[in-house]
Amino acid sequence: MLPEKDEIEVLIAELPLKEGDAFSKAFRERHNSAANQNWDTLQSIFDIHLRAENISEPFGPKIIMGGKRSMIPEDLSEEHLEVMRQRAEQIHDPEFRARIYDILWIRKRDFSFAEAAVNAYIESGLRLEDSDYWTYSIERYQRAIRLARTLGKDHPLLKKALDHLVSRVVFHNGEDERYFSLNGLGLLYEFKAGDPIELAGIAQKIAAKAAEEKNFPKSFDHYELASKFYLRADDKDKYKEVLKFAAEQKVGQAEAHEAGGSFMAAHSLWNEAIQVYRKISGSQERIKELHRRLNIAGEKIQDEMGSFTTEFDVSEWVKQTRAAFDGLTLKEALCRYAIICPLINPTKHREDCIKQTHESPLQFSLVAQIYDAAGRKVGVRQSVMTDDPEQYETAITGVMNQQAHIVRHYNVAGCIAAAMHKILEDHAVNEEDIESMISDSGFIPEGQTSLFVKAIKFGFEWDFSTALHLFIPQVENSLRYLLAQKGVITTSLDHVGIEETWPLGRILAEPKLVEIIGETLVFELRSLLLGDTGSNFRNLLAHGMLSEGYLNSHEAFYLWWVLFRMTVLLTPEFRDFQQA
Repeated sequence: MLPEKDEIEVLIAELPLKEGDAFSKAFRERHNSAANQNWDTLQSIFDIHLRAENISEPFGPKIIMGGKRSMIPEDLSEEHLEVMRQRAEQIHDPEFRARIYDILWIRKRDFSFAEAAVNAYIESGLRLEDSDYWTYSIERYQRAIRLARTLGKDHPLLKKALDHLVSRVVFHNGEDERYFSLNGLGLLYEFKAGDPIELAGIAQKIAAKAAEEKNFPKSFDHYELASKFYLRADDKDKYKEVLKFAAEQKVGQAEAHEAGGSFMAAHSLWNEAIQVYRKISGSQERIKELHRRLNIAGEKIQDEMGSFTTEFDVSEWVKQTRAAFDGLTLKEALCRYAIICPLINPTKHREDCIKQTHESPLQFSLVAQIYDAAGRKVGVRQSVMTDDPEQYETAITGVMNQQAHIVRHYNVAGCIAAAMHKILEDHAVNEEDIESMISDSGFIPEGQTSLFVKAIKFGFEWDFSTALHLFIPQVENSLRYLLAQKGVITTSLDHVGIEETWPLGRILAEPKLVEIIGETLVFELRSLLLGDTGSNFRNLLAHGMLSEGYLNSHEAFYLWWVLFRMTVLLTPEFRDFQQA
């Protein structure tokens, strides 16, 4: 049923990193060379995805694809569970014991299993502590604390787990380079553990160092958490003092974005700074000054659009767009935003482009060189004056991509940006609201929701540079996910049997995808994400060849909105909105 105790212990002892995924990989490799010893069952057990923050369902499948999923605790038979119990009693590695006993607890609800799991998680977390790979230890400490809490708020193991985390945060004393302390402090604040003054001091120490390094987001997070600890300690003066420091990190970040020419991102940050100052009594003068900076950034956003909008009067369109959001709840507004502007219909767009080439033949008779945002020549738009059908199709595709660029600028200036302004004037868009909106989206594979939430939130902060770095690879994976659900295998084998994942170009060329998302979306994605005559966002971003300014351009804004639209349209909330 499972390999013998000695074989498991020898294999674990050889691993440099004693962590669940490393165990799973080692068990899989051993299974490939010794398939008759049930190493694959052990691999599947350690492949089960631990969601330490989820109290009700802490374990889920690692993979869902094609209507199938990988193992979850409910799949294990009684015979499996009994052998697992025996191995957990025999093998003393804490990571092994934590996983096995936790699954036994989920299935059997025997308190002794939960207690054993808590102790093992604490021990494993301590062994895995590493500044660069802080998530390993924090995840185990979090699961230990949340599991202990299910045993009762007065259970001694809860105090043990919290006291241990306090000791580790105090031990590191803010010297860890990444986010171990922030996450540890967050858990301690949630569970009201530790001396709030001592913990506030550690958070403030990290925040001050991050501020010196101009790491404004990190500094803000730590100053904000420090202020909460001071408030818990009923030190209102320190609370206000440190919260001001937090607000000024938003100011510093806004100024940095403005210096880089990104007033869209700055506009949202000025607003966030104002919201923090509103929590601090006596801040009216500072709020007035920040409102002035907010208004200037808003004017600059319009200036950024000016080179295009001066050729078209979009004022009436903007007015109608804003009116469409009057009186809507946030969820209603997000649903309407997803469809506020029609996508480019490739059939009609092609007809319009062909008509334009007939009306202005000289303009399209010459070969045009195509340069990407990095200034590299990436393609040639052929002349439409040809008798070669293949060359003509290539030329028309180039014209369609060129003209699509203009249409998108018009749509952003007259509709998409105006709608964004109106939503942000009427609502505070936070991660919790976004997650509530999209958590059940059929576009998002299991375990990827948080990345979509962040990609959308950064967009609503006018920071499309960061948003697209998150959004584009996730959407590429989601397209594979949609195809797999329809039975399409999105991998291929090379000549030596190595399995390779389809690249985006192959995905967008799959006919089945048109059936799933429609030819309109396929055209938009091909034109925006790929070359030669398209915007080629995917490849340029992957190779670090796009400036922050270009990633906050009209074209980038439009791409972000298309990806947002794809995410929202497959949610139950949008279906309800349509039916209302």
